Amino acid sequence: PEYNLACTDCAGIVNGFFVLDDCGNCLSRDDPEFKLLCPQNKLFIPNAFSPNGDQVNNTFQVFGSNQNNIQIKTYIIFNRYAAKLYEARNFNIHTDSFWWDGLYKNIPQPMGVYVYIIEAEFEDGSHKTYQGNVTLVR
Repeated sequence: PEYNLACTDCAGIVNGFFVLDDCGNCLSRDDPEFKLLCPQNKLFIPNAFSPNGDQVNNTFQVFGSNQNNIQIKTYIIFNRYAAKLYEARNFNIHTDSFWWDGLYKNIPQPMGVYVYIIEAEFEDGSHKTYQGNVTLVR
């Protein structure tokens, strides 16, 4: 008899046991690689930084969950009055010279809350935009 091909698993096996894991791999559930940690397209964005010259958290820098080739397409900082204080575009997440250092026209900005917009392009070509706020602490 002909089998109902709608009952095939992700490998194309009729009534098979292969399924997609969280990483998008078509594997058997007992495969050792099933549900291993897989790279995710996420950024870790700190909620505060302290540009006080102590060489620790002196810039508002973001980090990737998979530290591979993430491009920052847009990186904009605004003050609470919606004035644009800083903008950088099209740089690699590992490039230190593009992160905001708390200055505007070479003047240290006061302690407070600032708004950011960050657009990232991940290694797989996908894009994600992040919006939020960061606190500058001196």
